[in-house]
Amino acid sequence: GRGETVGVFQVESGGMKQMLRQMRPRVFENIIAAISLFRPGPMEFIKQYCDRMHGAEEIEYLHPRLEPILRETYGIIVYQEQIMQIAGELFGYELGEADLMRRAVSKKKPEDLNKHRAIFMQRGPANGIPEETAEDIFDLIDFFANYGFNKPHAADYAVITVQTAYLKCHYPEEYMTALLSVQRDDLTKVATFLEECRRLNIPILPPDVNYSQLDFDIETMSDDRRGIRFGLAAIKNAGARALQDLVEDRGEAPFDSLVDFCQRVDLRKLGRRTLESLVKVGALDGFATRASLMAALDGIISHSSNHHRDQEIGQIAMFDSAAASDGDLLNALKPIEEYSPRELLKWEKELLGLYLTGRPVDRHRQLFEKQNLQIISDLKNPASVKPDDVRVAGEITAVRKLTTGRGDMMAVLSLEDWHDSAGIIEVVLFPRAYTKAVDNFSRVNASLPEGARRLDLAEGEIVLIYGNYDESRGEPQIIAESVSTDFNNAAAAEPPTAQVETAPMAWDSKGEPPPPMDDDWRGPADLDIPPPAAQDAAFSDPSADAKAPEQPNEADESEPQWVNGDGHLTMPDEATLDERPPRSIAVVLDTSDDPEKDERKLRRIHNTLIGYPGSDTFTIVIRRDDTDIPLAFPDTTQICDALLSELRGIVGGEQYIKVGAADR
Repeated sequence: GRGETVGVFQVESGGMKQMLRQMRPRVFENIIAAISLFRPGPMEFIKQYCDRMHGAEEIEYLHPRLEPILRETYGIIVYQEQIMQIAGELFGYELGEADLMRRAVSKKKPEDLNKHRAIFMQRGPANGIPEETAEDIFDLIDFFANYGFNKPHAADYAVITVQTAYLKCHYPEEYMTALLSVQRDDLTKVATFLEECRRLNIPILPPDVNYSQLDFDIETMSDDRRGIRFGLAAIKNAGARALQDLVEDRGEAPFDSLVDFCQRVDLRKLGRRTLESLVKVGALDGFATRASLMAALDGIISHSSNHHRDQEIGQIAMFDSAAASDGDLLNALKPIEEYSPRELLKWEKELLGLYLTGRPVDRHRQLFEKQNLQIISDLKNPASVKPDDVRVAGEITAVRKLTTGRGDMMAVLSLEDWHDSAGIIEVVLFPRAYTKAVDNFSRVNASLPEGARRLDLAEGEIVLIYGNYDESRGEPQIIAESVSTDFNNAAAAEPPTAQVETAPMAWDSKGEPPPPMDDDWRGPADLDIPPPAAQDAAFSDPSADAKAPEQPNEADESEPQWVNGDGHLTMPDEATLDERPPRSIAVVLDTSDDPEKDERKLRRIHNTLIGYPGSDTFTIVIRRDDTDIPLAFPDTTQICDALLSELRGIVGGEQYIKVGAADR
């Protein structure tokens, strides 16, 4: 019921966890229903199921005789067997006949639907079901037949679900170790499971040639706590067969020195690449620093090779020559300054798939955990509820700087938070947001000593980002509005002006326009708001002078290719932008009963429009009931396919967007 189901069969996704927290299962049948409901179609009834389960909504049945059949699912058809029971017990179907009915209805063939609807209405009165009720019941079956789940199948899944949950609850170290070992080649899952171990306060011990097994293993620490030791086979570029030989050569006796390690393990078999990977992830830290070991790598391999070759040909070295050889190896370990913590963490991420001993973002982790930030991996889960506004913090792992067709700079960042390696999302900074971010970095740099100054949106920087959730291009991404490095101020990631969050919308304030939204917004006195009777003709009543909306070609539904080979950002109509006359676009915000949500959407529309610099004018039309209030702005935009695509994703479709000739 707390949603702590990472690694639990069938219920470990973000959407499943959210559903379980809402459901708070009490009996085994709830788990069966959860597995059956969490699929396209039945998902829309999850809230109703949970509300009825906890008494927040009254359970209703179309007929009293449905209650014994649908009682366990609170009046909602969930299973195929329930459809067959209804047909059999209320309408006289034989068992085989009921199954044929279920199959036929699920295929949605009109002739089959009409046939069985007639049977329901014919047999209903004879079985005490009024004809009208019989038709309503058939409509219910018709809707659910396509989604009904096979209950025995779901029950078999649910058995494994509760078994794995039991093991995780009562034997967390053993269970998590088993999961890590089974999934050791899937770095995304390994990262997720290791983060769960941290949440469960299970220590994660780094790879070590003296203690690690091939797979992940439980190790009792000096304080009697049980931790999970990282398995050697989970290291990239390290051959499992050679590592198995290393584990066997070590046996029960740890290596007491680097010389002992070289003489007991044939590094010719291990290979230079594997040895280098072991050094980089710290598996040989017990012998020397990583910098010293990397500098002496060839000497280490040479020493081991000579020793094992001498053994193979039966040569017996004199004590003094052996000591001299060992001395040469030790002398090769020169006292070199250790690599920077960032470089060591980079190697961990490269070879283990995650930051094991820490992350660059960890130094701010406690501060971030106190703020209302979203988890990136949850944002990327398509089953989770999609937010309008997004507040995330993390490390920039990659930066792509692009140039728009008008010569403005923008950037696409890859951002990773501290939860797991699946937590990486793209953040798009259009020219306006990019300029603001650069200015912010410049201000911060001016107050820092020269050696401590940050780079401009560089890889490795830790940032706090406020923006809008967007998946119009397929993969979820964030359209950034602000990028900040002020982690001590929780408001740093909020909209630029606090007035936005508290001021009422225009339609809740006697017709006054919305308050200023950021530094680029004009105040109410500067807004040109015509009376409703004089609304934009291009929107309310297109005339011969107003250009009709451009209808997209069905053959060109795919998103435009943004970037060409030289990193230049291009739009399909870029070549003709300077040749055509300015145009005007009107975007309708169809308001809801949630003023705060409408405020966020209004801000998002405005920021999207000004994120495409150009000479086209725009109007945002506030629609409430049957009244339209156009808001005209002195800002301009660039009407192009990419802009129209983004706006469609925000306002809900082409019908809310009108493009016409510019009137100024």
